[in-house]
Amino acid sequence: EKVRKSLELTLEEEIDRKMNAEKVSQKMIDDWPSATADGTQALPAPQKQLTLNKKHHEVELYPTFILQKAFSKVSAVGSATALVAILNKDELHVANLGDSGFLIIRFKNGEPYVPYKSKEQQHSFNIPFQLSQLPTKADLEILLKMGKKEEVQKLRKILRKKNNVCQDTPDAADDYTVPLKDGDVCISASDGVLDNPFQHEILTLVKEYRAKQPGHHILTRAQATE
Repeated sequence: EKVRKSLELTLEEEIDRKMNAEKVSQKMIDDWPSATADGTQALPAPQKQLTLNKKHHEVELYPTFILQKAFSKVSAVGSATALVAILNKDELHVANLGDSGFLIIRFKNGEPYVPYKSKEQQHSFNIPFQLSQLPTKADLEILLKMGKKEEVQKLRKILRKKNNVCQDTPDAADDYTVPLKDGDVCISASDGVLDNPFQHEILTLVKEYRAKQPGHHILTRAQATE
């Protein structure tokens, strides 16, 4: 428990280290729970999405963990779907909540196909899962001072039935682990894209764009991991 709290307090430092490709301290290695045979150790829920690779002295961050921490700091009123993706070595880790999504496009003999894609999350038709922050009494008072009486009336009506309002949490996100290969193309988009062009039309667009690039590579490995 002591280790868990210490790691939570230093999360932002660890994110900075990861983003700056720095190694974690030996003390962090020594304090972390015992590693598994492959040299990694994940913290128990809800910290399960932060892993330490003891062999390489690196913290590996996972998207659900980041989404949880980010959402815990949100104070703005509103709602949104969410998709967070992190590239750890040759694996793409994705947390997707709602009707945004991603698809991986891979080429075989010059022809594109989709080996992996996300599924949308819907409570019912056109009601996707979504993170939400409902207004507080203080928020309503501020709106009243701004003269927005009509808006306040509407919000109060909604709040009286707040049990019917989508209040999903990051834990509800679908988690994906996708093994990538050289040349894979990852497309992430909102439902504004995914609900309109057919998949074969997206494949055609990517194929045509790829054909115009030097060596038929949209990005080099170095560019993709910058």
